[in-house]
Amino acid sequence: MGDSSLGFQSPLAPATIARLSDIYRAGNGGVCGVIAGESGARAACGSRFGCAFCGVTGARDKSMEFMVQETEHAHLKPLNEFRNYLLAIQWDLSRRELVGRTLSDVGYTRIQADTYGYWERLSAAYAAVDRC
Repeated sequence: MGDSSLGFQSPLAPATIARLSDIYRAGNGGVCGVIAGESGARAACGSRFGCAFCGVTGARDKSMEFMVQETEHAHLKPLNEFRNYLLAIQWDLSRRELVGRTLSDVGYTRIQADTYGYWERLSAAYAAVDRC
């Protein structure tokens, strides 16, 4: 299990650990890595990874922005542009479907904005095809 050059037992191959470290480094402007010493793990490097379209991280996905600057990860730039587009139109209710999901006891349903509308989804699909 693992490799003795790591200094600890690991179910992952050293190449896998090195690749993961490279990805986190790319997501933090080239300065990252897990730092462990006699005092144990230290502060995180600041890279963050998850869903490419997640808006929870705020107006910018800094990790993705750092990564797309590197030639190796430049192919991810359209993902970041699409994420930024989704955030830009997030509160534009004219681009949303209006739906009612449940009927109250007295027969009313609340109509509210939900998923992106048909034309919005279609235009996003065409924009994605144009980039390919």
